[in-house]
Amino acid sequence: MRKVSIALPDGLYLELQQAAAAMQEPGYTAAHFATDVLASELASRRLPRVAQGRYGARVIESAPIEQPEPYRLMLPERMGRV
Repeated sequence: MRKVSIALPDGLYLELQQAAAAMQEPGYTAAHFATDVLASELASRRLPRVAQGRYGARVIESAPIEQPEPYRLMLPERMGRV
């Protein structure tokens, strides 16, 4: 992991702190918020190059998902009477 350091004007840093506090997550700092915003911005730049799925969602080719084995559901009023 690489480290990046930036100098912000006081007003902008205060806004960054307020945005992090608005997340209402214990231990979520201004640095966490800045990291999340930067990751989101960079991901949105890559999005136009990702193949679009049939109904609009972007998909990744992967192995088919195995379906779980079905089981018989016994409702309380039917228990004992199969």
